[in-house]
This record gives sequence, structure tokens and C-alpha cells, in this order.
Amino acid sequence: MGNATNRQRRLRKARERQRHRAAGDGSASPHRTRQYGEAREPTTAEMAEMAIAETLDALASGQLDAYEVHVIAMATASAVIPDWIPAVSRLLVSLCAAAMTESWRRGWQPAELVRCVRRESGDHGARLAADMVAAEMRGYAVATVDDRWHAQVAELGAEAWWGNDDSVYLDRRRARDGHAVEEVLTSVFGLVLLLGRLPVMARLCPLPGTVNPAAARARASADQAADERVLAKVRALLAKPNPPSSSTRPRRCPPALRNS
Repeated sequence: MGNATNRQRRLRKARERQRHRAAGDGSASPHRTRQYGEAREPTTAEMAEMAIAETLDALASGQLDAYEVHVIAMATASAVIPDWIPAVSRLLVSLCAAAMTESWRRGWQPAELVRCVRRESGDHGARLAADMVAAEMRGYAVATVDDRWHAQVAELGAEAWWGNDDSVYLDRRRARDGHAVEEVLTSVFGLVLLLGRLPVMARLCPLPGTVNPAAARARASADQAADERVLAKVRALLAKPNPPSSSTRPRRCPPALRNS
């Protein structure tokens, strides 16, 4: 009962803080920006960026009570700030995609990364990770991505099912999973933190976007030629007549019995 009361109190404070920011009163002054020497109210995108930064900072530093307040505030601010969730959604997808790219630079590949997220965060976290793999892969031409990378993405079933408009991702992910916005936000922030703490691994194949299409075609052609040479040798061996087996050779008497 006490936890529920504290949670409601934090929710009221978070909502009040968002109202102050949206209304532009004195308590929101730390978030006011200046343009040509005059104070102006931040845009929705700027407020979303600040809120995301504060939330991640609280989570990364272990201030879990403050983190919970920030998540609740972000989940409920749409009541007072127009287009709030689309702005947050667009920024979070961009942040996750950037964190995904950084993890690839550390040697992680899509399949093993999603497996790691599943171990740490469960199936919902793994689905989010696969979504972010798909979101980041949109930026690369097919020919500049290694075939092994393509195979892993396909095996994961990773695709940008929400389309190219990342502002709708949070709402559609929430509707698809039947979760509240607060739960989806918690999972996304957890994913960003996890990706940022992955260790460095040996890189086993080229990063997306770094494959030279001409070189890849030449390599594939050389591999195919080598395969054809091996296959030709196998066929030549198979075409040779088999030597007579012991069952078809004429029987000979042992030397000791030939003159008997």
C-alpha cells in the first residue's frame, strides 16, 4: 500500500513538473533557451531530448527512484504537451540505432546481440533489439552489407514493420504487445543501457556499409570458380571405371595345391 501511495505521489509530481515546463512558468527556467538574446520556450523535440538525457542519466547512475519518476513523467506528458510521444519515439529509435551501430563496431553481430538481450531482458527486450537492428539496417545499401550479416538479420526476422516513420514506433510497439507506454519506455531505456555496456569482441565479418560491391562480386566469382574446380575433380573421379573387386577376380589355387 505504501509503495502504491509513493508511486502516486511521484506521478503527481512528475505531471506537475511537465505542466510547468509546458506552461513556461518560473520553475521551467532551467529548460528555457535563448535566441537572439531573448528567452524562448523549447520546442517539443528539445524538451523530449532533455527528458531522455535526464532519464538515461538517472538510470546509468543507479538513481532508480529518480529514474522511475522520469519514466512516469515521459509516459504521461502527452496530456499537456502536443505531439509528445511522437517526438520521444523518433528520438529513442535514433538513439537505439546509434547504440546498435556502436555495439557492431565493438564486434557484436545481430544474432549474438539479440541472444544476449534475450538472456538479460527476456523476449520483450529481444523483440525491441531485433526492431532496432532493422531500424539501423535501413541506412545501408544491400550491396554494401556482408552476406553473413544479411543471413543473420533474415534469421532473426528483423524488419521495420512500423514503416519509415519512427515517430509512430512507441505507439505501435505498445499496441502490438499490449503494454502500457511506461513499460515500453522502461524496456527501451534498458536496451540502450545494455548496448552501451557490451564488451569488445573480435570482429568476424565486415561492418554494414563497408563491403565493396565490386570486390564482393570478384570474391564471389573466385569462390564459385574454386567450387567448380573441386566439383569437376569429384566428377572425374566418379567417372573412372571401378577396379575389379575380389569377388569378380578369377580364383587361383594356392601355390602349394597347383601341382597336386
